[in-house]
Amino acid sequence: MRKILLSTLSILVLGLAVNAQDEVEIYEQGMTTDLSSGNGPLQVTVSSANEVSRHFEIKNISGIQKSWKITRKRINEIATWTDYMCWDICFTAGAMSTNPWTSPTSLTIADGNHQLLDTYVTPDAANPGTVTYRYYVHEDGGSYLDSVDVEITFVLDAPTISPEVSVSVSPNPATDYVSIKAGEGQNGTVRIVDVLGNVVFTESFTSSKKVNVSSFRNGIYFVIVEPSNGRAVNKKIIIRH
Repeated sequence: MRKILLSTLSILVLGLAVNAQDEVEIYEQGMTTDLSSGNGPLQVTVSSANEVSRHFEIKNISGIQKSWKITRKRINEIATWTDYMCWDICFTAGAMSTNPWTSPTSLTIADGNHQLLDTYVTPDAANPGTVTYRYYVHEDGGSYLDSVDVEITFVLDAPTISPEVSVSVSPNPATDYVSIKAGEGQNGTVRIVDVLGNVVFTESFTSSKKVNVSSFRNGIYFVIVEPSNGRAVNKKIIIRH
């Protein structure tokens, strides 16, 4: 009888764990691979100490409306590196000094919808190496439902796979128009994405593109420039009418 009870309890616990994971899907913005439930980490290798940003769509597939917080945990860290994140509100590195750190506010997500989690890490030029940051999704005061890992390796002599194109976006803040310049002769695609991950503009360009943003709502947007012969460049802009 004891063995039967223990087996039944194990099945129930396993079922709860599976159901918890089935509430959340996590995608890198613009991608289709679910990085939740241990399907990561998202690995990034850089050769400069510039800020590294990654943006994730946290999707609710629970069947009902949910209110979630994010807890950031440095699994493997280098003390002189800094990081911060945005979960509707952007929190500074100073505000996120504890490890782990939990967002003070919850975001409500309707079933089938998603919210954008923006993560930012700045390596220390004097201390190359590898860090791993984990971002947990959970209800206020509840257990962790799922998570995504970001593993960043900073090496001083990493070969450049493809060049990073110089991109400028002005004015910022913008009211009526945004001018995007990517260098003489450069061509590719430009997308503008809102903080919820919705693509509000996409079009090809050659050297530059002028975009009418007069109908955009006030707020933060991301201009993603994907050159045909270089790495994608992500710029944050503010629309203010």
